[in-house]
Amino acid sequence: MQTKNTSRFTMTAASFAAVCFLAACGGSGGGDDDSPSSAGISNEVAEGYAADSASMPVVAADGVDLAVETVEAGLSGAAGVGQVTAQSVDGSRACAGGGTVSWTVTSANPSDEGNGQLDAGEVVDVDYAGCIAADGTTTLDGSLKLTVVARDATSSDLTLLVSGLKLTKPAGSFTVGGGLRLQRETVAVDGGGSERHRTLSAESIAMVTMIGQRESNYRLRDVDWTIVKTYDAGGAFVSRTHDGELTLEADNPRRPDAQLAIATDGALTVGSDGYVAAGRLVATSLDNQLTATWADASVTITLDLGRDGSIDRTWTITRDTWLGRVG
Repeated sequence: MQTKNTSRFTMTAASFAAVCFLAACGGSGGGDDDSPSSAGISNEVAEGYAADSASMPVVAADGVDLAVETVEAGLSGAAGVGQVTAQSVDGSRACAGGGTVSWTVTSANPSDEGNGQLDAGEVVDVDYAGCIAADGTTTLDGSLKLTVVARDATSSDLTLLVSGLKLTKPAGSFTVGGGLRLQRETVAVDGGGSERHRTLSAESIAMVTMIGQRESNYRLRDVDWTIVKTYDAGGAFVSRTHDGELTLEADNPRRPDAQLAIATDGALTVGSDGYVAAGRLVATSLDNQLTATWADASVTITLDLGRDGSIDRTWTITRDTWLGRVG
């Protein structure tokens, strides 16, 4: 493991004023360009910032959405089954790929409970145990509390309190915690089929990643992020995109701590492995700007050192190399 050249991560404005992302204070990692003209940052470090900027919000948003869809599927499959008390119903169900999801639903209107769907006013405490979600690449463990603020035939407004929701993917694990809002709407598309829009907003979401033996810490602030999942006329999944903005605070042992303002430039298309496969994203620090563009199994990165509108460096790596920089 390489030694970091910045202090450990703290959640204060003063500490981030000193962060040296893409500045002349240097960085860890031995990249492809370590010459003096590279302003003290290697390509490898810049690639790492690009990897984190795209992967952390995508994994967090997809994970939360999958967690809600998983308990909905469980409720639907267990309609009319479970232990019903005066104001609650308990249930458990096998997940799509194995493992279990279990829940307790409470409501001021007991007649709604056990009807196989989320209803306005219900509060659902959910636990996941080795629950392999419907995407086939994510295993859910941990818990969350879900409150249904509003719901109708095509939309819902949910608040979630996430307590150590662990999302395990082939690359490693991503543990999410915090309070957030999830607004959902289903719309019909021309020619049949539908789009499911999920907008996630939050003041702050904490993430701890474990990839290999390397633990990293992140905080996603001021999140405004939307997932659009498209299905054909037969209900089969077609594609998934992400777009939005947030601020990412990153504490990773492979590179200097950073605070990055992240914004997509158009929608990011997510591949079957759950990571970005196409699209464009911009990450901006106090002094510099990085742009990453995904296309044809490669990622092109540009650096504007000093944010003066002049591109100082451009290079392209394979998507596999980029995936190796995540976390």
